[in-house]
Amino acid sequence: MLDTIEKNKIATANRFVISTKGRTQKLKQRDIVNPQTKKLNKNIISTVPPHIRSSYAYKKRNYLDLQCIFDNLGSPQLFLTFSCSDNSEDFRSLIPGMANAWDDPVVFAMHWKRKWLKFFNNYILGYFADQIGGVKEYSWVLEVQDRGSPHIHLVLWTEKTVNELIDMNVVHTWFPPGNSSTSDPLMHQLVNTHQLHSCNL
Repeated sequence: MLDTIEKNKIATANRFVISTKGRTQKLKQRDIVNPQTKKLNKNIISTVPPHIRSSYAYKKRNYLDLQCIFDNLGSPQLFLTFSCSDNSEDFRSLIPGMANAWDDPVVFAMHWKRKWLKFFNNYILGYFADQIGGVKEYSWVLEVQDRGSPHIHLVLWTEKTVNELIDMNVVHTWFPPGNSSTSDPLMHQLVNTHQLHSCNL
């Protein structure tokens, strides 16, 4: 869908990094742009391409992509969050002798991404999409909590409307099986007070 965005908007995703290494004085505009030629000083400036994660260009490109979807499809019908069970045996047994999943953050992150992509492609875009009548478009972002545990925020644009998804019981609130009011009354009260919601459209 990016082809529907004007070329000048795409160009704004390119940003520059200015090296200040070894400089004791503040940079001035003439240090960055040649006053006569109006060209950038390539000796201290480099372009950061949009495929470098967390760079301005990377975030700008993703923002423009998401903005384009919103402009064409409107608001998404579903917002989902998936958390990683980083204390599960699956993650703790990645490396023999590793007590904590984050003892090796590189291996942990690679394993988590592999599991997420498999789940996303096979279940969300496969089985789940079939159950709800199809997915038009999607966007997801991976965030890391303070303790180091990753989680995914996902938005889906579906073929069905929100009202149709409510009628299909895709959007609903419920307590898991079992009597949580007696086994964990505090958690039951907190969820019942702060988490349950009604779909008033």
